[in-house]
Amino acid sequence: MNGSFRVDPEHMLTVRIEHEGKEKIINAIACRYLPVHIRSSGKVGVGIEVLYDQEHPTPEHAYDIEVEKVERLVESANALKNVRPYLTNTIPDIVLLTLGAISGGT
Repeated sequence: MNGSFRVDPEHMLTVRIEHEGKEKIINAIACRYLPVHIRSSGKVGVGIEVLYDQEHPTPEHAYDIEVEKVERLVESANALKNVRPYLTNTIPDIVLLTLGAISGGT
């Protein structure tokens, strides 16, 4: 794959994951669940995919990255310990809408 895309810290996640027997904290460009083949059983299970930029692990501003430079980590879904917004002062709009609906606001 060629090309580049924009990384915006406001859309990043901080992921705490168990990797190779150790806890690892990654500031992720993206994180998702996906189907994976489990080697030991030959069955299909659920894994977690984390995409990140090893060269810019703690960006303060949006920047462009070449697709080839994006690192990819795939682990079992059980390895995921915690996910939170990278910038802790950003709350997705959907949460704000839900809170407004609960309190009777719009």
